[in-house]
Amino acid sequence: MNFGQGCSNHDLQFNFAARISHFQSRLFGSEFLHLPILSVTVSKFLNPQIGNIAAIWGLVGSCSILGMAIMRMVGHVREGFEYTLGWQHYALLVPWLFFMLYSEGYKGFQKGYSPRVAARAHYLKEHSTLVRAIFAPIFCMGFFHSTKKRKIVISILVVAITCLVIAFQYVPQPWRGILDVGVVLGLSWGVIATLCFAFKYWFVDASGADPEMPVPMQTDSAFE
Repeated sequence: MNFGQGCSNHDLQFNFAARISHFQSRLFGSEFLHLPILSVTVSKFLNPQIGNIAAIWGLVGSCSILGMAIMRMVGHVREGFEYTLGWQHYALLVPWLFFMLYSEGYKGFQKGYSPRVAARAHYLKEHSTLVRAIFAPIFCMGFFHSTKKRKIVISILVVAITCLVIAFQYVPQPWRGILDVGVVLGLSWGVIATLCFAFKYWFVDASGADPEMPVPMQTDSAFE
């Protein structure tokens, strides 16, 4: 009786281990690390198929954050342009649009934010971990597992945009609509530039993609 129970328990343990192994082979890639305490193997990075999903989630999520900011401001822009604008309004509108398109759209997004987000999303395809996959949008934006410079740049960009949005709430119409339209165009430039860089890195040429990962970046588990 005891011998039979021992065989039964051994078979159950074997079947359980086999199921875990099958699950891990589907979830994780082929590079395995051994965890002595748990007596199971865990890959360094997630399965590339899951990495592709994480990359898409990171790209869509980061662009959606900008999109939500745009949608919140469009109504105020529409309301502002329902007023009859005088010369003084156009005197602010024209230079303001050029300033925001250059400083926010071109310098802030096209030359900084957008290529980094697209490059980090591309990096996720083959280097996705559980934490990176779950928080893919903020990983792509560079809030963690990035260089110190990238953390500073993205923090300044987010704080600057947030301060503008908050400050403009106290500006009366039609001035608020005039100011908001500049921010909306700059953010829209950022979304379009990010998608263009993503298309380039994923389907054309990824040689210039720099995810700005910290060096050395040691990731020993798929759960980090």
